[in-house]
Amino acid sequence: MVANVPAWIRISLILAAFLGSWPHGEAAERSASLDGYWSGWAERDGVSSQVALRLITGGGELTGTVDWPAMGYFRTDLIGARIDGSNVAFSVPLPVGALKLLGALQADTINGTLEPIVLVHGEWQSLGKGGAFELRRVAEPSVPYVIEEATFQSGDATIAGSIFLPLDKTPRPGVVFVAGSGDTTRGDGAFLADRLARAGIAALVYDKRGAGRSTGNWRQGGFEELAADATEALKLLQHRPGIQQGRTGFVCQSQGCWVVPVALRNGAPAHFAVMQSGPAVSVAEEDLDFYSVTLTSQGFGPLEIEEAFALVRISHQVILGSATPAGLEAAIANCQDRAWFKELGFSPSPVDDPERAFERRTLAYDPAIDIDAIHIPSLWIYGDADTIIPVQASLDRVGQAKSSPRPEIKVLRDAGHSFTVGKSTIPRLADEYPGLVIEWIKNRH
Repeated sequence: MVANVPAWIRISLILAAFLGSWPHGEAAERSASLDGYWSGWAERDGVSSQVALRLITGGGELTGTVDWPAMGYFRTDLIGARIDGSNVAFSVPLPVGALKLLGALQADTINGTLEPIVLVHGEWQSLGKGGAFELRRVAEPSVPYVIEEATFQSGDATIAGSIFLPLDKTPRPGVVFVAGSGDTTRGDGAFLADRLARAGIAALVYDKRGAGRSTGNWRQGGFEELAADATEALKLLQHRPGIQQGRTGFVCQSQGCWVVPVALRNGAPAHFAVMQSGPAVSVAEEDLDFYSVTLTSQGFGPLEIEEAFALVRISHQVILGSATPAGLEAAIANCQDRAWFKELGFSPSPVDDPERAFERRTLAYDPAIDIDAIHIPSLWIYGDADTIIPVQASLDRVGQAKSSPRPEIKVLRDAGHSFTVGKSTIPRLADEYPGLVIEWIKNRH
């Protein structure tokens, strides 16, 4: 769950370097015995928590989802799965990185170790195998709600999602979850949807256009197209029987909090909005701040940071068409022997990268005017240990917003971008989350 972080921080790099390819042939046949629901525990660095996997085989591939309540995961897509004989590997996303579970299958039990893959000095590195986990095949527990599949049209795209509906038939509030950057799917919002539904609040989560089972291509659009998708999702939820009129709204995460203000400006009929780790600064400013945080954490000072900023600004100019790739290459050549450059791991996306079109349409966006124009109740939640977005600058911007009613702000102590706390390789959610979201929505009348 991240904002517009630079292209070199992508889960795809982790997959290519550490997770290997999908199973095929004999391995795929062997993986058929993995089908089902597996529940158990995982422990590392003295931190233990419950974990469960849903594993599915078909078409020579092994896929699945993970429930890891302590980290805020429910039906979250595994980002890699493979099997070699009786050895199996599954990877779970971390806020920046991945946690690889390496185990051995014996009948209805999988035992193994954990291997975190994290960013160290601009490079993806393994922290080594350690700790332990054990999963057993069991019957999946029931939940106090139903999950209905839903599709809706938004422009040229057909968006697919799921609605979490409490079993209680009384009219209930409803929310649409708008996820962050990249190929996000309904799994990115499913943990919160599960918690909301248990509390009597309906929730719609959906696959971003071009991801999961949704058609279209988010890379060929910008925030306007994503805002239209969010608006159509809200209209779909509002027209569903059992949803309480006047009590529907958005919950967004990270980049999704650039999308929601655009949707509201364009007339989305929301009655409230919850902004989670929402960058209230421009896209370009958020990008620069990320590099500043990275270099500061590695001991570099203002002079080196400003040199890095000059390079990144040229990269921005190339994206926007006001500088040439050759000029950027020359700037990189002038910097490549500097210590800060080696530590930063700066590697701009290729000119023909499919995401360049999206970056051109979003890089210049500044949400200030749209935030000022919000005239529904809004709650802005930040973690004071978030290193992905400029938290203080965002707090200042929201605090000075002209919107009415005044935005409410909550800062979670020691929490990161995904509201997890702790420095272990198995982070845990802040104690206040997601309870504060549930209570705030329930209090909207």
